[in-house]
Amino acid sequence: MRRRSVSLLGLAGLLVLPLTSIPQAQAHVQAQPRAQAQDQVAADGLVSAGKPVTASSVEGAGFEAGRAVDGNTATRWASLEGVDPQWVRIDLGATHTVSRVKLNWEAAYGKAYRIQTSADGTNWTDVYATTTGDGGVDDLTVSGSGRYLRMHGTSRGTPYGYSLWEFEVYGAPSGGGVPGGPAVPFGSHLRPYAAGTLKPSGAQATLNQKVVEYYNKWKAAFVRQNCGNGWYQIISPDADHPYVAEAQGYGMVVTATMAGADPDAKKIFDGLVKWKIDHPSSINPNLLAAEQDTACRSVNGGDGATDGDMDVAYGLLLADKQWGSTGTYNYKDLALKHIAAIKKDELNPTTKLLKLGDWSSSGDQYYYISRTSDWMVDHFRTFRTASGDTTWDAVRSARRSTRTREERGQLPLPGGDPPSPVAAGTMLPARRKRGAPHPPRGGVPARRRAVGAGGIRPAGTGKVGYSTPETCWTTRMTWHE
Repeated sequence: MRRRSVSLLGLAGLLVLPLTSIPQAQAHVQAQPRAQAQDQVAADGLVSAGKPVTASSVEGAGFEAGRAVDGNTATRWASLEGVDPQWVRIDLGATHTVSRVKLNWEAAYGKAYRIQTSADGTNWTDVYATTTGDGGVDDLTVSGSGRYLRMHGTSRGTPYGYSLWEFEVYGAPSGGGVPGGPAVPFGSHLRPYAAGTLKPSGAQATLNQKVVEYYNKWKAAFVRQNCGNGWYQIISPDADHPYVAEAQGYGMVVTATMAGADPDAKKIFDGLVKWKIDHPSSINPNLLAAEQDTACRSVNGGDGATDGDMDVAYGLLLADKQWGSTGTYNYKDLALKHIAAIKKDELNPTTKLLKLGDWSSSGDQYYYISRTSDWMVDHFRTFRTASGDTTWDAVRSARRSTRTREERGQLPLPGGDPPSPVAAGTMLPARRKRGAPHPPRGGVPARRRAVGAGGIRPAGTGKVGYSTPETCWTTRMTWHE
């Protein structure tokens, strides 16, 4: 058994937003008969307000792309200064016919730019182009359709960048949808927040843009295509080995969630799925081997780790909801097999609490240790719904009961007589190896109980294990069931 070093919070790197390929065809306006166009414009409504927006760059805080669709003419998007080309893209959430685009430029305007539509966010079609822009307000009659629409600037009108007070798109849903596109694109907010949800302050479009910007930082820093074979991996530079299961797991969850904002999300996700299939656990082949080396070979026993497997199963269920399961991979079938394997080999059948991995079996010193950072209640609920297996209700109940007892200081340390059904995470060093000494017997001192986070070292050492942020996150996100 190993404990990998994975930084969940250290998503470092410069903001890198990939430029999309630009059609090289001669720019042109797709015109309609004048009277017909005017009638269509009059009938169509504003469809861009508050929609998810991404941009090639942002000048700085306060100039995020979402400000171009917030309906406030006192706020604006601004790109980096002195750089061509630049673009700002709106995701309408579904295919729309588009009849009018209105650009309200700040002083930093585009002299040469194109208005483009796309069905998939990758392949673009010009619906308007100019090389003689002069700023102010450009109210354009266009004819086109797509889910995505962008202003692609190729030549600035000033030494600065590109800046829009408002970017308005008028049209109507066409009802066609994008074949293979995500059912719940990031930022669409198709499902309302539950009553009482605490949200960060700020306009929703601004919050969406911040998430997209951070996602792109994470993607640039950690998403890799190494060793060929059609694989994608999430790299963990500070771990014992470069590829660990928990990184692949949360990579799958993140990528499926960001579908719609990232046109490559499905391609990356499928590369992660192929990695999972090609690196099975040596104990249960429906689980993922926990660690791989620089040559992409499974190492350290090739067995599974519960934290990674939980997220792999959850990510596969998200993918089924986003893209369905009739493509290259049957996400739903893979998810159900993964869930059944977690139950079989990573769940203690007596305590109904998760084990550390599929390598732990009855009689070994880790059998009654459960890592609090693995207690992902939303995953338990989802597994129950997807599989119909009531075992996951029992797992939720056991977690709730154990957490309550831990908070009240009623849990002995693992290794008591009889063994405690849980290890408060405070007693599990982050890098415990097979054969390491068992935690001491006896009660948990109050000052150590209060910490209650998976992977934290014993009190007084001043050291925090790698699972600590995970515990805080999963506990606070799922405590109130």
